Amino acid sequence: MGEAGAMGKLKNGLMTIAALAASPALAQQLCPTATSQPQADGRMFNHLPYAETNGAIMQPAPPSISPDGSCKVHPAIVADLMRMAADADRDPMIAGQLRALSCWRGTEYQRMVFCNGIHIGLMQRAQTSAPPGYSEHATGYVIDFGTANPGDCPNIEGCFAASPVGQWLLKNAPRYGFELSFPAGSKQRVTWEPWHWRWVGTSGGVPGAASARAVFARARAEYPASPSPQEAPLVIRVMSQPENPNAGKPPPAPEEKRKRRR
Repeated sequence: MGEAGAMGKLKNGLMTIAALAASPALAQQLCPTATSQPQADGRMFNHLPYAETNGAIMQPAPPSISPDGSCKVHPAIVADLMRMAADADRDPMIAGQLRALSCWRGTEYQRMVFCNGIHIGLMQRAQTSAPPGYSEHATGYVIDFGTANPGDCPNIEGCFAASPVGQWLLKNAPRYGFELSFPAGSKQRVTWEPWHWRWVGTSGGVPGAASARAVFARARAEYPASPSPQEAPLVIRVMSQPENPNAGKPPPAPEEKRKRRR
């Protein structure tokens, strides 16, 4: 092959690569009878993609908030979740009321949850449930909280935010490393979910928090949670005072004022 032929082949190859890079993402099979194509930024109906964490490593949530044992979470959450559950039970306003309604969900389970409602349309369904492969629940770091006695406000409804448990979470959940993934008015354009909290640790130094924060790095950078844990302020402690060489000595006598001014 001559030089011109080689250059032409190379040019055609580069054009093919460029065309593939510019082509839209392939459609994905979300449900047995429904496919959809991701948005240009990789989201699906505004939901970010999340890989499924191995369900075998998940651990049970404290029995006080998951009496039937159905809630399984990432091991990194357990210590903070136990503190949260214990403190909630000590608060007379919500004692015995905090519940973990939905925790880790595998991709296939999420598919069942999502596809059971597609009769209303994919986009409309995605406003209340993430498509499979795009749910924060697949990470194991997320819990949908509710109350044992919902009363006139069913769990997983916006009115939960005004309930005693909802108010307690808004005030206290960040103290245990949780942040509200989808606050009201989120730029991600996902429906406000006052029950949906993800764990990122109270600081990056908490065991397991660095991995959780890496999973949610894009979400936290582009679509900040609110409320969210704040990094602990820097505290400077003086361990010992240096010895004062003038200790015990009388103060020096003041100099006599000069009579002339210069």
